[in-house]
Amino acid sequence: MKTLIIFLACFSMCSFSFSQLPGRQQFQSDARLLSTKDNGYATIQTYNEAAKGSQFYPEVWSKGVLQTTDNLKYDSGYLFILDKVHQQLFVQKIGTSKILNIDKNQIKEVIINKDGKDHIFGISDSYLKPKEGNFCEILVDNPNKYSFIKIIITKFIHADNTDFAKMRDGEFRDEFLDNISYYLIKPDFSFDKILLNEKGIKKAFPKNELVSQYLVLNAYASIDENYLINMINSLNLNINK
Repeated sequence: MKTLIIFLACFSMCSFSFSQLPGRQQFQSDARLLSTKDNGYATIQTYNEAAKGSQFYPEVWSKGVLQTTDNLKYDSGYLFILDKVHQQLFVQKIGTSKILNIDKNQIKEVIINKDGKDHIFGISDSYLKPKEGNFCEILVDNPNKYSFIKIIITKFIHADNTDFAKMRDGEFRDEFLDNISYYLIKPDFSFDKILLNEKGIKKAFPKNELVSQYLVLNAYASIDENYLINMINSLNLNINK
């Protein structure tokens, strides 16, 4: 079987337990160990485990499928986790203590299972310019019609001991703050950032009768991520009918 090229060779760590999937705290502990070695992991920063939110997606190692640009697949026997802060994909081979940091230039897509549902990720450079190398969740993929993607960029925010409102509420923790952006990819491969509200939809689809009809028919529904997914899938089905 052809070997997947990786940025970094990895080394064994005896601290892993394979009787269960390691959680966020275990991963951060091992990431700290890695970052002390001269092996390319120096850019991986770790944080206070008590922080609100998470550096990773999902918060624990999860099953999935990695497909490379040369159409190799890695699925059974591997666990996956995304670092939302540094936009890196880590892979662990089950039964070993090795962690691989995958070269994004080799990633075609990665499917990560969270709470029993598969989430498909690609690299945003395939859809957006300028090329920033961020991971994006592919919510609707239709190259000849409309596609819909989500990008999460996470920042680590230190607790502000001068924020008296939070102190009054007993909130003293550091926080991982997710900045979530949605993008509509059009049939001509242009794209728009889209807000999850009626005004944002109308701005992204000016004078589109099919969209206007959908908004009227679903006037009492909450406009959220699933609303947009269903609307765009409906729109793609009815284009050129």
